[in-house]
Amino acid sequence: MADLFDLKVEEELAKLGAVKEELKKACPYGHPLFIDMVLRATILHSMKNKDYAGGGAPLGNFTRRSAKAGVYKTGVVNGVDLSDTVQVMLWDVEKQLDAAWWMRVKGNKAAVEGVSKRLWDVAVYALITMCLLSDEETQAASTEKAMKAVVDEMRVR
Repeated sequence: MADLFDLKVEEELAKLGAVKEELKKACPYGHPLFIDMVLRATILHSMKNKDYAGGGAPLGNFTRRSAKAGVYKTGVVNGVDLSDTVQVMLWDVEKQLDAAWWMRVKGNKAAVEGVSKRLWDVAVYALITMCLLSDEETQAASTEKAMKAVVDEMRVR
C-alpha cells in the first residue's frame, strides 16, 4: 500500500510526462523502466533534501555529518576517515544495501522500509556521491589552477 510520501512522488512524476517522453526519444535503448526510475530518484532527492538541507547547501546534511564524525574521531581506523563526506555517504549506501540484502536472505517483511525503498535510497545516495566526487574534482582543479598561477607569478618576479 502506498503511503502519503509515495503518492506525492507519483504526483510529481506525473507532471514530468513530457520530459519522460523526450528522454525516451533521446535514449531509446535502455530498459523501459529506467527513465521512470531516474526521474523518481530525482524527485526523491529533491523532496527529501527539502528537509535535510532546509534551504542551505544542497548536500549540507552530508558535510555536516562528516564534520561531526570528524570531531569524535579518535583517528583513522583501517583507513576509514569519517570526516570524509564521500566515505560517510558510501557507509550509508552499504548500510542500506546490507539491510536490503539481509531482509532478502532471511525473507523478513520490513516494519518500516522494505527492500525496494532501501534500494531507492541506494540509487539516490549513489548519485549524490557522484555529485560530491564531481565537486571534489572541480575544487581540486581550481586549487591546482590557483597554485599554478602563484608559481607562474613567482617566476615572473
